[in-house]
Amino acid sequence: MSTTRRRLASVACVAAWLVAACGSAATPATPAPTTTPQPSAPPTAPPTPSPVPPPTATPAPTVPAYLDDLAGILAATVGVGNARIAYDIGFDGSTAAPDGTLISGAGEFAIGETQQARMDMDMSAAGLGKLEVIQDGVIVYMRGDAFKAWDPKGRWIRVDTTSDHPNAAAFSGTLSQQTDPWAALYYLLGATAPPEVLEPDTIDGEPVRKLRLQLDLDTAVERAPARARDYLLVQADNMRQQGIAPVFEADVWVDDADRIRRIAYRFAMSTLKGGGQMTMGYDLSDLGLPVKITVPDPKDVVDIETLDLGS
Repeated sequence: MSTTRRRLASVACVAAWLVAACGSAATPATPAPTTTPQPSAPPTAPPTPSPVPPPTATPAPTVPAYLDDLAGILAATVGVGNARIAYDIGFDGSTAAPDGTLISGAGEFAIGETQQARMDMDMSAAGLGKLEVIQDGVIVYMRGDAFKAWDPKGRWIRVDTTSDHPNAAAFSGTLSQQTDPWAALYYLLGATAPPEVLEPDTIDGEPVRKLRLQLDLDTAVERAPARARDYLLVQADNMRQQGIAPVFEADVWVDDADRIRRIAYRFAMSTLKGGGQMTMGYDLSDLGLPVKITVPDPKDVVDIETLDLGS
């Protein structure tokens, strides 16, 4: 009902109440009887209204217990702050990429007042050589074979991710979405059913339990905390552009302290993008141990805003 109609309905209710009251007051008085009036019957008491039951409250949506469990695992993992990581991305059965690992690497990160990270990637199988990345707060340093066309000296290229300079803007939007190394773990909040419990395993000699989950990235976006939501939105958009279905599968290895030690995501590729499957895997170690990142010496650095990146 529109606002105007609601207002008209309210006025009509008030008018009806006034008409009833005024109408009974305006009824002409009955002339006095000429005969002795007979005693009138005692007034009949109005019927007692039946009690109206209170409205039934709509129950709040029930959060499945398995989502609480997954949220607890995420909190226990992310809460350690620092960690070392090894990762790889590979393809299987795709006509657009050879089977096997195309990207692999390792690194470490420390999340505090100033977030720091160092990552090394080997992208040789994809024709991009090796790449090093260092993050110190909002500043990111990059160097590698792929950047030598811009700086033949092979220096570290400095990018201020808050800069609006055209050279920096080409990277800062992407880099600013990667500033939380834990963000990809929040895919797990897209679980659409309780996890399947697989055979237990060991990592670095420690027992771990292994879970298999069916995930929906759009659902993960709805459930994710603010710290990860923008990242997940960007990833969902990227997946669709690359022909990757946002519904996928994950295997997760969890230790006795409810921390994720290994995770593997498997994505189905669109036939228009070569079909087959893409796998992203992460191994986490030294969870919570101190990490110290050393930024490059200024004499080995060139600012991206000073470079000619070409057209």
